[in-house]
Amino acid sequence: MWAEYTKSVAKSDPVAVMLATLKRYYPEDELVTMLVAAKESNTIDMLFAQLYAEWITAEKTLDEAFTTFGLHEVTEHDLKHGAFTRWLSYADEYFKAHDDNNKSIVESDVAAEVLSTLQKNLVDKVLVNLLAAAKKTDRVDSIFSKLYAEWVNRYTPLDISGALGLQTASSEEFRDRWISYVDEYFNAQDIAGKSVPEYLPENMVRALTIYYPKDKMLSMLANAKRTDEADRIFSRLYTKWMTEGKTPLDVFMAFGLHEAKTVDAKHASFARWLDFIDTQNKDQGNAGLIMLTAVAGHVSYSDLIQLLGKAKTEAAQIARNMLPRFWSKNGPNEAFKEAALKGDGELLSSAGFLAWIKFMSSHNKANPSQKASVFETMERFFGEKQLTTVLIAASKNSVSTELSKELLPKQLEHWLERKTSAFAGEDYTPETVFTKLQLDKDKNVIMNPLFRLWVNYAGDDRGRVPILPVLLEYYETDVLARMILEAKKIEDGALAEHVKFSLFNYWLDRATSTGKDHRLFAFDALRIGENGLPSDLLSVYKEFSAFSAKTMNLRMDAAGTPSVKAAQMVHQVREKKTEAAKAKEAVPMKSTETWWGCPEWISGLFSET
Repeated sequence: MWAEYTKSVAKSDPVAVMLATLKRYYPEDELVTMLVAAKESNTIDMLFAQLYAEWITAEKTLDEAFTTFGLHEVTEHDLKHGAFTRWLSYADEYFKAHDDNNKSIVESDVAAEVLSTLQKNLVDKVLVNLLAAAKKTDRVDSIFSKLYAEWVNRYTPLDISGALGLQTASSEEFRDRWISYVDEYFNAQDIAGKSVPEYLPENMVRALTIYYPKDKMLSMLANAKRTDEADRIFSRLYTKWMTEGKTPLDVFMAFGLHEAKTVDAKHASFARWLDFIDTQNKDQGNAGLIMLTAVAGHVSYSDLIQLLGKAKTEAAQIARNMLPRFWSKNGPNEAFKEAALKGDGELLSSAGFLAWIKFMSSHNKANPSQKASVFETMERFFGEKQLTTVLIAASKNSVSTELSKELLPKQLEHWLERKTSAFAGEDYTPETVFTKLQLDKDKNVIMNPLFRLWVNYAGDDRGRVPILPVLLEYYETDVLARMILEAKKIEDGALAEHVKFSLFNYWLDRATSTGKDHRLFAFDALRIGENGLPSDLLSVYKEFSAFSAKTMNLRMDAAGTPSVKAAQMVHQVREKKTEAAKAKEAVPMKSTETWWGCPEWISGLFSET
């Protein structure tokens, strides 16, 4: 607003008037800082142009301007690239004014002089980062390119490695500072028509070992972004290592992989090691065997396979395919032991286990008379409890679900055999197996895939009582009823229906044995009237009422007459209804209440059918 006002009232050169006014109120260094911090606009650009013109008239040197911009105080963590780009703009104007042909920095050969000013005022580490920050702006892109070309021409990546502060650099800083500079260096060499010295990558690596242990340095290189220049460095290293006769084991240990505490399929150093194997074995004929021989005794096979993971190099694929052949000299037990498989929740989805399964398949095919059981071998090493935990965890993992479906029935068959044995029957009752399968802590046990296995195990094929005592040991009746309703919503609700009718039969039997009205028994079990409001379980109650009426009529003794208990129960119900009718006539009731003072929706449940 003030700038617009000044432009409107100043009769001539309003920018000079604005700058003069600002100088009256602010010292020059504060004014410059304020202008640098201001949002870029045409007015700010014109103010800087006016300031540059006045500095040139006053013969202000680049060093003096550098100090005015506060760049002499710049630190590694305070890269004021806005001030730096403005200073470069002044340097450009400065050289134009002092050149007979009015040439700028880009047009003339003065980049070396500008760099000298920078180096005189800044340490190399700060300067490199300052240049990198300036490169990201459009304002001085052409000036920067000229300066950077001079910088790259003057310093090799080997020279600059110390200035970049790599001894404290993170992997990200390492990539952004040094790998990026290597890329610029190679590009500059190519542009200049020069051949890149064959020894350069090795020299760079040698220089880095001043700051890092060799294995850490190689790890940092491996973790750097896979750019062309990074690949070029490793390609030269591979050639050098092969010339020196380095073995896969030598390189494996050089990367520090023999000491890796954790490994996975994305391990960067391992990926580079696979690249070396591929480079060493162009025909790929023996890459897998060389790899396995190299790491034998230095990393477990489970870790090795986990490292291989889903690596796409041919060496990795060959190694995966060779593992069964490598194990074939020993039996299934020794192969399992060598694989050093970990009995955790991810076992069945691990690359190592899948390789072992493949080996077992090959073994059994080659030895039909001496087939080995996958399940028994696993139980032998893990024990029953741990194996059960592994299989249950696998059933919840989408990657290993199918494999767990094959192994879990084997587990239950094994338990069934023990259940029928005289010495171990108590340990494998349906109640015990229910907890072994961890079904006692499920939000909806009916929807658990393991529940169907357990029902089959319990031998409950009549839809009657056997499974209910176990379920009711861990779940309240109303909770179980809600599980049934929820399970019936899924595509296959047959199992939920099975549990429902088991529950209905359980209620009938319990009510009959206690002499209680069967509908009242279900009513209490479902806790329908506890809060005086309609229950979400009314549908279950009504369905049971219809079921019980039909079932009670069918429960006949051998002579075709109702059973004694059933007859007694019917008589008791009729007596209660007669008493209720008499009480209803004697006691006036409100329209919203039943004869016992409960809401009408409850009394309706016990009306004549």
